[in-house]
Amino acid sequence: MTFTKQVSPEIWRAVAKTVGRHAPNVFFSRNFHCFGEEGQIADFGNFMFTDGTLPLPRNLKVSGEGPLFKVTWQEERMWKTVSGTDRLQIGVLYDNDSRIPRVASQVKGRRGELHGEFTLDESIGKKAHVYIFFCNETGTRFSACRYFHVKINS
Repeated sequence: MTFTKQVSPEIWRAVAKTVGRHAPNVFFSRNFHCFGEEGQIADFGNFMFTDGTLPLPRNLKVSGEGPLFKVTWQEERMWKTVSGTDRLQIGVLYDNDSRIPRVASQVKGRRGELHGEFTLDESIGKKAHVYIFFCNETGTRFSACRYFHVKINS
């Protein structure tokens, strides 16, 4: 199974549709430089969990000691391409299980609220590579992502 299918197939299909290419090809063209010789992610900071046409808000920040983390941002741009109802989403690669990408299931927050939160699963790992992104209400448009590395201190 390819990372495209594991990470976020609907996101990469949406991106591919806008450029007239196949999802695995677009995913690979954006991320080929992030993989090591054995197919593992070697450059988490430059890895693109998602991509898309929605802009990311400014000044994204993550705080907390986990497993609950807070996310804040600024959204002073009032563009036609964004909506206050765009949903906060969190992509996760746990340090000790980085071959299995996940989208966090416990996430709260909408773009217009200027804050949100997510919970990581301590039973999977204590450190994680987190990719913050947004999607519209219908789940058909997505943003690129912003990378953070977090640690659960418990």
